[in-house]
Amino acid sequence: VLYLYLQGAIKAFAEKQLLADSANTAYMESVSTLQDKYNAAIALYGDGTQFDDNTDIDAALTGLVSPADDAKITILNEIKAARTVKATLQIALDTANAELASGQILVNDAQTAYDNA
Repeated sequence: VLYLYLQGAIKAFAEKQLLADSANTAYMESVSTLQDKYNAAIALYGDGTQFDDNTDIDAALTGLVSPADDAKITILNEIKAARTVKATLQIALDTANAELASGQILVNDAQTAYDNA
């Protein structure tokens, strides 16, 4: 019975590992996408203006007037959307890692019970 419990814990842990790996991949892709948006904005402005995670995008949008500033408005709104995606995926990654940690505890407990039987 303890062997079956251990095997179940190992299987559940492996599934959680796959989810954590997937969450990490998605998060890292969102980081890359966001950096690409920052680089696009920097290139669009072309005047040395820098964009990063600390840039207040709402402030950058202030004073932009369509249609002359449509490209800037578009990229800044894309940055805001990419930041939202990144934040959401960060939460998913944190959750997956917490589940993975709890899965490791279950495996450890099952292994200890099996070893002590």
